[in-house]
Order: sequence, then C-alpha cells, then structure tokens
Amino acid sequence: MKIDTAPKLAGVILQMHDWQTTPQNLWNEVSLQSPSLAQSGFEALYLPPASKAMDGANDVGYQPYDLYDLGEFDQKNSIGTKYGTKDEYINAISNAHSAGLKVYADIVFNHRAGADSTEIVSAIKKDWGWRDQDAWNGQSHSQTPVDIEVWTKFDFEGRNGKYSQFTFNASHFDGVNYAHNYEPATERTWYLWQFEDHTWDNSVDGENGNYDYLLHADLDFDNEQVKQELKTWGEWFLKNTQVDGFRLDAVKHIKFEYVEEWITAMRELDSDLFAVGEYWHGDVNVLNNYIDKTHGTVSLFDVALHYRLRDASSWNGYFDMSKIFDGSLVQSHPNNAVTFVDNHDTQDCSSLESPVLQWFKTHAHALILLRGEGKPMVFSLDYYGGEYDCNGQHRSWKSNKIQVDLFLLLRQIFRKAIQTDYLDHEDIIGWTKVEYKNKWIKRSMSVVMTDRYGGEKTMDMKMPNQEFVDILGNHNVIVTSDATGIATFPVNGGSIGVWVEKNTFDKLTRQ
Repeated sequence: MKIDTAPKLAGVILQMHDWQTTPQNLWNEVSLQSPSLAQSGFEALYLPPASKAMDGANDVGYQPYDLYDLGEFDQKNSIGTKYGTKDEYINAISNAHSAGLKVYADIVFNHRAGADSTEIVSAIKKDWGWRDQDAWNGQSHSQTPVDIEVWTKFDFEGRNGKYSQFTFNASHFDGVNYAHNYEPATERTWYLWQFEDHTWDNSVDGENGNYDYLLHADLDFDNEQVKQELKTWGEWFLKNTQVDGFRLDAVKHIKFEYVEEWITAMRELDSDLFAVGEYWHGDVNVLNNYIDKTHGTVSLFDVALHYRLRDASSWNGYFDMSKIFDGSLVQSHPNNAVTFVDNHDTQDCSSLESPVLQWFKTHAHALILLRGEGKPMVFSLDYYGGEYDCNGQHRSWKSNKIQVDLFLLLRQIFRKAIQTDYLDHEDIIGWTKVEYKNKWIKRSMSVVMTDRYGGEKTMDMKMPNQEFVDILGNHNVIVTSDATGIATFPVNGGSIGVWVEKNTFDKLTRQ
C-alpha cells in the first residue's frame, strides 16, 4: 500500500494591528503577549510600520517620513511613534524571538510624506483617471510645464545625519498631487503633477493607465540614488532589528523589477527572509502576473480569496460553495499565497471596506487554517475583538479567539495528515484530514460546512467502526463510520462541523 506524503504545513501569522483599536503601547504589548501567542500555535507576528511617519505619535505609519527613525529622534512633534520607542520595538522583537515567534515588519517604500520644506519644480498637470494623459485644459488633453511649489525636501534635521547622511529632494520623486502655490486643497484629487523630465514608473499596475502614483510624494524607482538608499536602509534595518521578514506595502504601485531586486539583495543577508506583498486586486490573473514577473520572489496576500469569502458570507446562501477557491491565488500559486479572512484594510471605515460577515467567520477560518494550502494570516480584530466608532456609528467586532485557537491546535495535531477534498456541492462542502503512521491510520478529521440549507456529507475517513464527535459542539450527535471507514456527517443550516474521532475529542476536552 503506497501512502502519499503530506506536504509540510506553513506556519500561521497573526497581524497585530488594525486602523481603529491598536493600543499606543503596542510594542510593549507584543513583549507581554508573545509567550501566550506562541503557545496558541502562531509561528509569526506581523507588526505595523515602525518608522516615524508624517503625524508622529498620532500616525498609524503608512505616511512615512524618516525610515531610519524607529522612535528615537524628536521629529514630527514626538520621539516615539504611535506604537512606542525604538528600544521598545527592538525589545518586542527580541521577546518574540525568545518565545519562539518570528517577526515580520511592515515597510512602506512607495512614497514619502511630511516634507521639511518646499521646492520650486517644473511639472505637467496629468489626468487623475488616466495618468499617462495630460489633464484637460478646456480644449484638449495638452498641458505645458509650469513652475509649482511642492513639499519634497526631506532633511531629517532631528536625526542630524545619524545612520545616514542621505536626504531627499524633488529629483528623487516622480510627482505629487498638490502644488502648494497653485491650487486650493479641494482640487488636489482632480489631477496630478508629474515632474518635468520624469515619467511614472513602468511595470506597475495598469489601473488608470498607470498606477504608479498613490499618494504624497511618489518615489522614482528609476532613480539610482533612491534604489541604492533603500537597499542601504534595508541592510541597516535588518542588522539592527533582526526581523525575519517583510510585509511590503502597496507593491502594485512600485516598479515590479525593483521589488524583486530589493528582496534579492536582502536575502544576501538572510537567505530565509520571508516577504509578502500587498497587491490589492481581486482578479487572480493580475496576482498571477505579479508572481510570474517577480519570479516567485515575493508572496502575495490572497485578495481574490478574501472577496470569495466575503461574497459567500453576504449572498444569502446563493454562493456556490463548490467554487469557493476558484479564481484564488491559493489555487493557482499555493506556495506564494498568504490567505486571510480580513485585515486592517477590509474593516469598517477603511478605504477597502469589505468585511466577511460574522456568521461566516468560523467557516472562513476553517477554510484557511484547517487546510494544507497557503500560508494563513489571522487578523488582530478577528482574534481579540474590538469596539470603535465608524462615521459616528458604534461598531463591535466579535472575537473569534476560541475557534481560532482550536483550529491552530488541530492544525498542529493534523500537520502530517493527507487532505482529501469533497468540494462537490453548491451548498454543502467538506474535506478530510487523515494521518498515517507507516501503513496504519493514526487519526482522522473531517470538516463539513454549508452556507445555506442543512444536510449531510458522506466521506471516507479510512477508520472503520470509529466514533466521531463535532468538536465545535454545533452537532450533539456521535457519527460512527461503517466497516469500510465511510461516515455520513450531518450539518445544520448555515453551520459548520469539525469532526474528530472520539478518543482525540476526549483528549482535547481534558486539556
């Protein structure tokens, strides 16, 4: 009897922040929570940007000012960042490592914000909706260069040259969305200013004709000084923090070749360095193209799967569950897919608001945590829960910690199991996990879920005459497999069951 070898399961990431509820002392919280998070079964923590941003201690970090200031210098009206000081950050990483956790740092390369002073540059007004086209002048899409005053000088006087003497000026940027001397702030969303003798970087996302520009002062990734300075900073950051990987923000706006070049350079320092990019696009073909163009150097968040999960939760039972993974990155590139249910960008009041509805959260977490494909990430709000205001309305995000912790435990127990899918019904789907020891069955588990009507699913558990119990407690019956190992599992309407053999159930419930 030939037994296939189960693929090695990827470790699970916990994202430690959101837009609304992350505490001001996050780095200290990471130090305190790392032992229990490691014990729960997480492999790595994804931390928010650590560098000083435009609004100092009030900034969540995605408007970067000085990448070298990790909460050490008096800049932007604060020494620490929103999350703490440099010493607290380094200590948090060290404590996470001591607990057995890896740490992934969030970095923002695409733009700079909060310049120290302005410059006069020659620029051409570009159309916001079609970036390669000049803005409409009343008669045609034709513009002549004009001199504008822009916020592009970054001197970092508070740091006074420590760690790096490099400063930024207009020559290091492609363009901006606001000319200080030319228009009221209310007009800045209608067009862009592209600096003369600069072009938007090519090899970026094709939305709006060219989606190089996102916000603030857009870095020019054709500029050799910019490219080298970011490598110099990356080497400094790795050596000083000892992080284990990066989450790269907004990679769809950064020249694809440079992302591959930068990660390759960083892996000369750490060959095991993990890297995942945030390429926000629901079309898996676009994500596949990026993976191919960067030669698999960078993983991507499976945005396409997120939208499938969101649709399944909100289509009132009319989503075809047999196709839940169709058009997802985890289906096409499982080794480059970081799967997730929600994140800070999908929560209420974010620019990409698209949360998976709560009734489906257990289903969704089972679909990423109890399967072998992809590298799962759990969102802090899904784990801890939280309360916040959104556009004047109170929002409550329910904690799913109990279910997630259970799934992490089952993921560990069945880490060597072989998976068989039963994704063959528009409502009721399932899969089994069977672990072999030599030629014998050691243990088995099944997952059955439906987005609509209740029913049942018949699956081969490979264990004859074995009793199975739903460890979630949603189905208070015992299912017994027949003499050939076949078992039929019930599932209530809109529910999910995770069935393990009774011996395993008894051991887990005694823990």
